[in-house]
Amino acid sequence: MSFSDHKITQFTHKIADLPDQPNLPADELKARFDSSPEELRTAHNAVCDDAQTLSDKVESIITQTFEGTIDKEMLSDELAAELDGMADGIDALEESVAQKCEAYFGTYTGDGTNGRHVNVGFPPKAVIGIDPLSDSGTSERVTYCAIALQNNPIDSHFMIDGNGFKINQIYTSNECLNAKNHEYAYIAFK
Repeated sequence: MSFSDHKITQFTHKIADLPDQPNLPADELKARFDSSPEELRTAHNAVCDDAQTLSDKVESIITQTFEGTIDKEMLSDELAAELDGMADGIDALEESVAQKCEAYFGTYTGDGTNGRHVNVGFPPKAVIGIDPLSDSGTSERVTYCAIALQNNPIDSHFMIDGNGFKINQIYTSNECLNAKNHEYAYIAFK
């Protein structure tokens, strides 16, 4: 058992690896978006399980060795300080993992203007804009989405801007994220 066995050096499926206009069925696209948080959850839970196993072993050793518990006064100053530092590191890791998983969901109604800004209340790292019932020009209804990354604009028509995202939509196609009086959804990652 080693905590380093659970390191994630790279996610299996990165959204950035998809083409600008993914041509995947909805279930495959959803699976792509769910895969990285699922990998993170699996690794985090494995670390928690290993930590519990380690805690149980330490408790067993304490019970067998001292027939009771060890308190800080029984440890050297250096060891007590090192253990305190490890506890602080675990707290920081838990906080960091939680922050990396924050996703905010919302909706907005299109106003038909070019350069529309949608405020999500914080500078997002990534945003996905979704038109769940886009008109494909035929009798079929399709889902259209656009992705913007904070430091890597994928498409100049949909980009992160301040505390939200901006839609510079050219209305030459049916794929639009700001048609007047049409409701859209978004996912913003903090």
